[in-house]
Order: sequence, then C-alpha cells, then structure tokens
Amino acid sequence: MTCPRSSVAESASRAPLATKLAAAALIALALHPPAWPAAAIPLVLGLVLGGVAYHVEGNLLAQTGIVTRRPRALRRLWTRRRTLRVALLVLLSLVLAASGLFWLIAAPVATNPSIVQLAAWISLLLSVFVFRRARRHALLGASELRQQDPRPEVLYLRSFGDDRLKVRARRSARQSWLERLAAPRRERFEEIVAWHLSRLGPVVAISEPGEWFAPLGAAREELRQETWQEEIEQRMRLAQAIAIVPGRTVGLAWEVARLTALDLWSRAVIVFPPVPAAELQARWEVFSSIVHNTGGGGWELRCGPERVLALAGGAGGRPSVAYVGESRDEWGYEAALDAAIADMVAEES
Repeated sequence: MTCPRSSVAESASRAPLATKLAAAALIALALHPPAWPAAAIPLVLGLVLGGVAYHVEGNLLAQTGIVTRRPRALRRLWTRRRTLRVALLVLLSLVLAASGLFWLIAAPVATNPSIVQLAAWISLLLSVFVFRRARRHALLGASELRQQDPRPEVLYLRSFGDDRLKVRARRSARQSWLERLAAPRRERFEEIVAWHLSRLGPVVAISEPGEWFAPLGAAREELRQETWQEEIEQRMRLAQAIAIVPGRTVGLAWEVARLTALDLWSRAVIVFPPVPAAELQARWEVFSSIVHNTGGGGWELRCGPERVLALAGGAGGRPSVAYVGESRDEWGYEAALDAAIADMVAEES
C-alpha cells in the first residue's frame, strides 16, 4: 500500500486562497484611516472578490465529484430548545455586530481612528462569541437529532481528552456570515470533522461523564455507567459509518477491539488527530497493535503517520487507503474526509 495524496480535492479547496487574500487586503485598505468616500472603492472590490472566491471554490469542489452540501441542522438556531435564551443571545450578538460594523465604517473620519477600529474589532469578536454560545444552547441531543434526521448515523469514537484539540479553520458554509467575518482562526477539531462527516448522516458521540454543556460538533448521547458497553455495541451495529480518532485510553482500546469482534471494520474511517508527530506515532502503534492482536487486519501504513489525515478501506484483509495532506488544517481534513466518504459511498453502490 502506498500513501497517495488527495491532491485534487485539496488543491480545489486551496485554489481560491489568493483571491481571498486579495479581497481581505482590499477591505483592510478601505478601513484604514485616510480617505472616505474614495475608500469605498477598495471596500466594494474586496467584497466582490470575496464572493467570487467562494463561488469558484464551490465549483472546483463540485468538479471533483465531492458533494459539499451539509444538512443545516448542525447550525440551526431555532430547534425549540431553550428558545428564549437563544433568542436573547442572538439579539445581543446582532447588536454587538451592528455596533462593530458601524464603528469600522466610521473609523476613517474619527478623531482617533485606531481606538475606534480597536473597539470595533472587540465588538465583532464579542458578537461571534455570544452567537456561538447561542448555537451551543440550541444544540440537539442525539435522540432529538435522530428524530429530525432519519438517516443512519455516523458514530464518532475518540478519547475525551481530544475534545480540546484545535486546528486552523477556514471560512465556509459551516459558519454563519457573522462567524465568517470575525471568527477565530483556530477551531475545535471535532467541530470541523463532525461537519464534514455529516454529509453521510447525523454525527453522534458519547458524552464525557460530567459534561453538562455540550460543545459544537457531534450530538452528544449520555450512557448509563452500568450498561455503557452494551449501548455502544448497539450504536456500532446501527451506524452506517464509524469515525475513530486513534488514542491511548482504555475505553477507546475496548471500542477498537469490539469493532473486530462485531466485524464492522468495513464501516470505519480512521481520522488522525492534530497532535505532535511523536504522540501520533505512539497512538498509531497502540491502535495497530490492538487491531493486529484482535485479528482486524488490513490496517497498515507504509509511510509515517505524520503525513496521514485519514485512513479507510482496510476491512476483510484488503489494503487500506491513506489520504495524505500537507498540513493538519481544515483544508486538509476536508479534502481527506470528502475523498474517503466518496470512496465508501462508491463501494456500497
């Protein structure tokens, strides 16, 4: 087995990057102190270029045969859950965003433009923070999500400690317009992976014990301590796909061993997390030894795990296929997961 790159999809994701950078430069130029209304010209050009970049990106990805539309349920606000609290948070977010945009526009003619611009960006960042809190309050649990989305689910298996991992994110349909404007450059790994896996079905993960406020990402399901193993086995059997983030915890090791016992590796895709190379190598050695010792077979790497973003197709003694990228960011994971999903869907059909 070799380690081919998912080069077509990844280059499609990155292709309009120069256009986006040019758009950002023009907008930044327009918001610098000198000259309004003349500064409106680069502002308009920047907005137009930004729109063209997103349009071109969508067309390029469509040409790869990868469908990039995802269900809106992952970022819907009005789920009938905590409606009043969500509405108040959204209202506060919009007020902060409107204030920030007004100050940005007014900054060039202000007495102290730098202070006004700083206040504007603080207001915009606060508006994004409040908006994301609203999204978290509106999140559906696993059982509620299954009622709204009848497709077979995608089970997301990981070590609980990996919930804090972050990667460099890109502006995409995963976000609202407000988040695209002022969202942080790094976002949670799980949130990004769950969004791209949601092409297949609702993504569900087991809640960490004691977790009371679910993060954005996979819908959480609480399991009873005395029956958690039986319930996870049932979820494995019902899932149409199982995403596994290799780790070194006892619970995850048990789940990996059960996949072999239940003969469910044909549904699995391994997602390599954004951790240092030495840690990734250690995780892969633990994972591959468990698979080998339980008779899973087929899951091998002939290149270093630091280059691999996802691995699929290693069931039934067949060689696995590695999806490799230059860096561990959303562009790379998007290309790898979309390609892996496309291959899984093609095999089923």
